[in-house]
Amino acid sequence: MLKLLLRLILIFAVSQFDIQVVFSQSYYDFFTAPNKVNSSFLSLDIENTNFVKNNEYFNEFAEGYTLFGYFITPKIIVKPVDNLEIGFGFFYNNYFGSEEESKIKPVLRLKYKPNNKLQIIFGQLDGTINHNLPETILNYENYLTNNIERGLQVLINNSYISTDLWINWQKHIFRNSDYPEQFIAGNSTTIKLIGRDITEKNKNPNLLNFKISGIASHIGGQIDTCNVQVESIINALAGWEFYPKISNNSNNTLKMYLYFHTSVDISPQKKLIYDYGFGNLSGVSYNYHNLNIVIEYWMGKQYFNQNGMPIYNSISYIKPNYAEKKRELIVSHIFWNHQQNDYIKFGIGSDFYYDLLNKSVDYSLGIYLRTFLDYQILEKSPHKN
Repeated sequence: MLKLLLRLILIFAVSQFDIQVVFSQSYYDFFTAPNKVNSSFLSLDIENTNFVKNNEYFNEFAEGYTLFGYFITPKIIVKPVDNLEIGFGFFYNNYFGSEEESKIKPVLRLKYKPNNKLQIIFGQLDGTINHNLPETILNYENYLTNNIERGLQVLINNSYISTDLWINWQKHIFRNSDYPEQFIAGNSTTIKLIGRDITEKNKNPNLLNFKISGIASHIGGQIDTCNVQVESIINALAGWEFYPKISNNSNNTLKMYLYFHTSVDISPQKKLIYDYGFGNLSGVSYNYHNLNIVIEYWMGKQYFNQNGMPIYNSISYIKPNYAEKKRELIVSHIFWNHQQNDYIKFGIGSDFYYDLLNKSVDYSLGIYLRTFLDYQILEKSPHKN
């Protein structure tokens, strides 16, 4: 019944909107934090995401379930000087039909910009999809299930390189805590080799990038009382991204990419079936106005990750002692969105995974509505003339 309802909503929504919209966006652009320039001394910022995502997964690696709910993050933003923003508020997450799982988290965010090419963020990070990593390393669905990342982040962006360095501190321990310390450290770096940024206004040249990224996840600690074994996993990738010029229209873009992956268990006492694995992800992403289509091929041998989409794994985390040494998938992501102003976005997406070795198909359907409010309370500091 839910699958039929989602399909009917999809058909109705597409039929109601003109295909020509103001902004061209991919799945990544739709869910990343809005790039707003805030010049007010005091303002109210509210971000809200509403979602229903139905995962029809029947494999041995990824579980099937439905996510239906919303989250909202109201923040008061104080900008005492031009290069410093201080935000504080709360994050509220609710899944329909499971009120006891509602979550409220305090939010504090300091963003310091020493110059136009460097940002330092402390507290709430530009996390999940903002890290610009493929789901083989970092699951896109974390945006819905683990949206808040807290820690330290350094962002560098200039004519030659774009880098995101961060540490997401997930669980803090005190002496005699009965649970382990847990954190993730990551790097997402793109080196611009040929051409210029395709997001530059009225420009769409050929562009060649080299991408090198990785995530290290750690579970452990020295002062807790639990008996959980220390576990440290590293996932890394390196590869190429090529944007050929196909049109002078910046809403019509093509991206081709090839990423080589590795996974390594560096835990003192290894408990996974494999200690080392690798994989290759090749794909094509095409944007046409408000439609994004992605086709990918994945081949992995003994590959494992704890933060990415589980379907790419050779080790099952839901079925004990189950593994498939080699995995081959044909993957498709289709995403359509509608946006005519800065305050609201509507999107519909689907993901398809065809297992070439097991001859099986898994898929998901999702509907998303994002809203934004940026209200100026006080334009200038009361202490300034």
